[in-house]
Parts: sequence; C-alpha cells; structure tokens
Amino acid sequence: MQANYLSGVANSTLLDPDASAWQSGTATTIKLVGTPASLQPTAAIRANWEDRPIGAITEVSIVALHNSEVLAFRLQWDEPNPSADNGDNTRFPDGAAVAFPLVGEPSLVTMGAQDQPISIWSWRAGEQGGKQLVAAGLGTSEIIESSQISTNQVWHDGQYSVVIARTMFGDSNISSAQFRPGQHSRFGLAIWSGRNGERAGIKSFTPAWYDLHLATG
Repeated sequence: MQANYLSGVANSTLLDPDASAWQSGTATTIKLVGTPASLQPTAAIRANWEDRPIGAITEVSIVALHNSEVLAFRLQWDEPNPSADNGDNTRFPDGAAVAFPLVGEPSLVTMGAQDQPISIWSWRAGEQGGKQLVAAGLGTSEIIESSQISTNQVWHDGQYSVVIARTMFGDSNISSAQFRPGQHSRFGLAIWSGRNGERAGIKSFTPAWYDLHLATG
C-alpha cells in the first residue's frame, strides 16, 4: 500500500475523515481474523472466550496519506451498533490500532517478542486523542505516551471512519516507529468491537504484515 504525498495539505485536513483529500488515496480492503482464545494471557480469559466468537469485524478499508510532516491512516469498517467509553466502565468501547515492526520480523499474533517489539498507534471511542504503545509479546502492551497521536472519527449509516495520525518523526527517546518520505515499511491492523465485548487481546487483527511505501513529491 502507498501513502500518497499531498504537498501543502494542512494537518487539520488529514485529521478530517470526510475531507476530500482522502479521495486522492487508494483504498485497500484488508481481511481480519479473530485472535485465538488459546493465546489469551490468563486461564479465566481463555475459559470465558473458549466457546464465543472472537473478531466481530472481518474487514477494514484503509487509506494512508502524508504531507511530509504527518502520516495519517483512515480506517473504515461496518459497525451497526457503535460503543463508546462513557467513563463508568459499564461499556466496552470500540477501538482501532495501527502497528509497525520496530526490529526484525515480529509475529503479530503474539504482539511481537522480547527482542522484536512492535510500535502501536491506537484510537478508542469516547476518548480524546490517541495513545502510543509498545509491545514485546503477549500481555506486554505498554502505553509510552498519549500526546503525539492524533485521532478523529465519524460514524454514520452504520460505518466508522477513523483517522489515526502522528508526526512522521516521533520522539526518538521512546520506542516508536519513525518515518520519512520514500521509506518502505510495514504495518498491521487491529479492531475491537465493543458490542462483542472485545478488549485487550480479544480483537480482530491482521495475522500478517502489509507493505507500506511513503511516496515522495
């Protein structure tokens, strides 16, 4: 997949899911699968999901754009009953994340490994902004900062349109993916369906990495 370069486009435009700028990109439809219940970190979670379907969202459409300063992804998927965090822990919120390998060939199903961590940009319905995480194996996801990721979303006619973005050159003092025009990288996706009770390791995801090329001017 290519992240098209849009010269002079404002960062605020890239954060608007309905902006016409997104029509300049090529949408890629990616299939998702549910995480295996057998790989969940505790016996209680494994037992709770052993006979329940995991992965309510089975495909997502994605477009990537950049203006040489900000790299933005727009994810779109069908969701008939959106669920947002209302602050009292009575609902499971919908969520989405874009992941990038930091070292080597990490496995997405295991969320990387100790010597092959992955960088994660995440969005959660009902929260302002986004979070940046790093993971190095099952149950190791850790929030490393919550100010660099920008998110925005709309939901209408049974479909989410979610933008997750960050400056291409992030904080070099933390374990985070870095980007530049002309770079070849890879990415993976995860979607959480709140109506299905999905959270943490219970989600839909891409079992393999997808190529990402950042176009130049």
